[in-house]
Amino acid sequence: MNQPKPIAILAAGAVIGVTLLAGCQSPNQQKWLSFFFDGVPKPASGTATATNRTAVATGPTTVSTTVAVQPAKGPVWIEHKPYMQNDCMACHKSQFSVEMKGPMKEVCFDCHNKFLPVPKYTHQPFADGECKSCHDPHYSTNKFLLVKTAKMLCADCHDPVVAAPKSIHVPYQDGECLSCHDPHASTNKSLVLKTGKSLCFDCHDDFLAKAKYKHDPADNGDCVSCHNPHASENKSLLTKDAQKLCFDCHEEKDIAAAKGHANMGKALCLDCHDPHVGADKNLLKPAPSMAKLPPH
Repeated sequence: MNQPKPIAILAAGAVIGVTLLAGCQSPNQQKWLSFFFDGVPKPASGTATATNRTAVATGPTTVSTTVAVQPAKGPVWIEHKPYMQNDCMACHKSQFSVEMKGPMKEVCFDCHNKFLPVPKYTHQPFADGECKSCHDPHYSTNKFLLVKTAKMLCADCHDPVVAAPKSIHVPYQDGECLSCHDPHASTNKSLVLKTGKSLCFDCHDDFLAKAKYKHDPADNGDCVSCHNPHASENKSLLTKDAQKLCFDCHEEKDIAAAKGHANMGKALCLDCHDPHVGADKNLLKPAPSMAKLPPH
């Protein structure tokens, strides 16, 4: 049986070594290599400077000078503290093993224990201990070590609320999911940061503060009984057409019998009534011009 020649072994080793060294230049390859070796450098951080040789004419002679060229600004890498400190065993069984020292959730909670005790409502990945489905345990170019931007990450699991919306809530459109929702757990339904109107009034003016009369859903902070907080096929993010929405609570027969409704014709509820607050107990808008109402 032929034994491998030492020269062939050395040549193969050299090829593998060059391949590994070249692999360190790619973020994906670097991440792969870091599982097996210590001290693998991160992708180029843009701190090195290149130099260009240029010839400058100075009369009868030519002088060679060096001009520093600043590299293009690259991404900012955010590192997980144990990884930054080379403290592999904070999470792994050994410095030379990728095996975790316990279930993912338990390992993360050794340091990240602000979620304990776990609130009533939890995000499923968080409840299942799937921390790595959203966070990179070593480093990332995204805030909170997210594996993608928040908008793209949420879209991996959550389908669009409406395929072709007519109106879109600005935070939802901009992918600012975390301005309303906690991505881990909350004491509030739908993982919202605050309850009812207190969350909405973080951005929207508190029109209830000085109002004399208030529509019950608005006064109770039940904004989502009428509005979709993400997107809608209807104007003003309404969950239904405005006229149909009113009849979810108000009986059509009662409205028809009420004073002033005898000759409504094609007039709509919002032509005369404010859906939130008013100076009148019937939430009538100030002195509506009958000329502006649809013909009877």
